[in-house]
Amino acid sequence: MTILGDHKLTFYLRNAPSGNDEFYPRFAERFNSDDGVLAALPERSERQGRKSNVIEGTYRIAVDDHESLFAGYITALATAIDDHVVSNHALIERIDRIYDETLNEVLEMDPE
Repeated sequence: MTILGDHKLTFYLRNAPSGNDEFYPRFAERFNSDDGVLAALPERSERQGRKSNVIEGTYRIAVDDHESLFAGYITALATAIDDHVVSNHALIERIDRIYDETLNEVLEMDPE
């Protein structure tokens, strides 16, 4: 979600329903209680305690520093992706671990 009038980009990390009734809430519960996730969050982000948009970060779109609103938007988006993914190996490793643990738990519950 972007609020262009306020020149802000809101970046979300989303836990989307997977089609499996067990995975979605279990992943959110693990994610929202993991201290490693909290420690790895970028300065401009916070864990929301929700099932869907589990992380929210707000970035200023610096229109005056760019040729256009779009260029400022792309710069803010690139920064958000770098903060959460490209340069944040600790956060990615925690998410991967939580995902794998949750998936294994759900698969063990499945009698098939």
